[in-house]
Amino acid sequence: MSPPHRFAVLGRPIAESRSPAIHAEALRLANLEGTYEAVDADSDVLANWMNRVRSGEADGLNVTMPLKLRAFELADALTSEAEASGSVNTVRLRDERLEGHSTDVVAVRQALTAERFRALESVLVLGGGGSARAALEGGRDRNRYIQTRDPGQARALSASFECQPLAWGTAVAGALVINATPIGMHGECLESQLLEACGGLIDLPYGLNRTQSLVAVEAMNRPVLDGFEFLAMQARASFQWWTGRDVSLAPLIAAARKG
Repeated sequence: MSPPHRFAVLGRPIAESRSPAIHAEALRLANLEGTYEAVDADSDVLANWMNRVRSGEADGLNVTMPLKLRAFELADALTSEAEASGSVNTVRLRDERLEGHSTDVVAVRQALTAERFRALESVLVLGGGGSARAALEGGRDRNRYIQTRDPGQARALSASFECQPLAWGTAVAGALVINATPIGMHGECLESQLLEACGGLIDLPYGLNRTQSLVAVEAMNRPVLDGFEFLAMQARASFQWWTGRDVSLAPLIAAARKG
């Protein structure tokens, strides 16, 4: 009998993470023994846990804000998704090397090929962190625009990902907006002009209730994908990458919403 798996998600803040609930359900669906914990972490704690993976004490990690770029730096090897995005949100040991992956890129690609968003030719990414970089990489087959509050950061990302930088708050008619900022976690709403012009919304922040941005776009009868569904999508990809087991997405989404 194989020993129980041990997985964890590292980030800050982390107390409200739904990842433990999602992966508990994935383990149940795959009929595997194991645990998955949420760890409040800074860069030093991340380095310690990556050493735990290296030693075999842990089987895999997820990494969330603000550590995705640091995980990229600490990995010994990178998947094509991680290398292209410059971001790592999933780690495992392979051939005695720490391998970093971006299942955020995998999830963005899956979302963009879904029927609800397939016809939208442009993507407007908001944010400058690891999730935003993954969204830019995942949307390479679309016309891409990037906005951050720091114009210099937007210009740097536009050069790296060959997309167009825009001033913060600039609307792009008919674009799929991907909100990769924390805006919405505490009741905030994206700028009204962005939402009124958009063709749809992928809103990565999540909390106890649906974000005001999602509510606004749904009221316009435009397609949306919330942070719970996106989290379940990237979690499913992480779980399969770690264990080789594929599980159904719908129960993972339900676990994310329930918490």
